[in-house]
Amino acid sequence: MSDGLRAARRERAADRELERRLRRQLRDLEVDPPLTVEALCDAVSRKRGREILLRPHPLPVPGPQGLWLETRTCDVIVYQERTTPMHRRHIILHEVMGHIYGAHKSDAGNGGFTVPGLNDGAVRQALARCAYDDDQECEAEKAATIVTAWAFVLDEVAPTASGHPELRRVHSAIGDHRGWL
Repeated sequence: MSDGLRAARRERAADRELERRLRRQLRDLEVDPPLTVEALCDAVSRKRGREILLRPHPLPVPGPQGLWLETRTCDVIVYQERTTPMHRRHIILHEVMGHIYGAHKSDAGNGGFTVPGLNDGAVRQALARCAYDDDQECEAEKAATIVTAWAFVLDEVAPTASGHPELRRVHSAIGDHRGWL
């Protein structure tokens, strides 16, 4: 078998594992379709015990379209305010489901970015990369793409989830697998 074929198989296996992990995480977060980034951020915040603040900002171009800043008390997602709503959603999913909930390691400092409302020195760690030559960055991009695709499909086909706990248990027991595919 050629090295290229082996590498392609390893990459596909890694993609399948990422999909399985995302399914588990989304089910564990108990976020039902239709997906909003606000609901997802609230669920991740509750699970991690750390607030996630979403902050639009006119980020310099060229440069990162979004970044995750970790402070002592919360996580701040800064995203490009000068883009489309769909792209904003993708940027936030990239940071939250890719980096934060994917437990990616961050770079020291804030990469030279200043954020209104945050004191100098408040940022412990940051992820602010512009290239996809890093495994974590590639995984975060794939995670955002996968969750976006699933959310689009489920927004179209899934019935509105009931807030009633008994009905949710019945759906779960009879195998309503439309949840997070």
